[in-house]
Amino acid sequence: MRVLIAYYSRTDSTEKVALAIEKNFRERGFEVDVEKIRPKKEHSCFAWWHIRMVKKECEILPPKIKDVSKYDVICIGSPNWTRLSLPVARYLSEIKGLKYKNVGLFATTALMPQVEWYIVSAYLLELTFTSIVSQRGGRPINSLLLSSLFKNWNYQSDYGKNKIKEFCQKLETPIRSFKEYFLGQK
Repeated sequence: MRVLIAYYSRTDSTEKVALAIEKNFRERGFEVDVEKIRPKKEHSCFAWWHIRMVKKECEILPPKIKDVSKYDVICIGSPNWTRLSLPVARYLSEIKGLKYKNVGLFATTALMPQVEWYIVSAYLLELTFTSIVSQRGGRPINSLLLSSLFKNWNYQSDYGKNKIKEFCQKLETPIRSFKEYFLGQK
């Protein structure tokens, strides 16, 4: 199985989770490619907020992997900006071959994941991700949210390691539509 991990990380927290996911998939014997999404210009947290409110999009450097059709699973990483980060949203709009692909979202947040779900921030993040991926024909399968500040809920904690393992297992398990099932019959 081929896996693509594409992520944007402003403070390296999301990158650390991406590398932990890569390690998990490689230990299972999968072929993994990693794509770091880079905006043309990096901004502060408040500048990104302003750009999201005013311009609603940003430019990114051309990705190395423009066609994801050769991958079985695509993992997308983003910081939690109450919605999908602008560089990741732009990346998802630019790549080709997302149709019928199993896609997972992983994100980092300053607070504990349970708090983010409680204050609705994580719901909005997952909603924007699901909306963009579904519009492009992909299949949102799973999501993972870990803390970048609280050690008991980060990627190195027992909680984080278990969540990463569950995330990878769920993406690894194929979920097929009736159409795929019947087309696969001989």
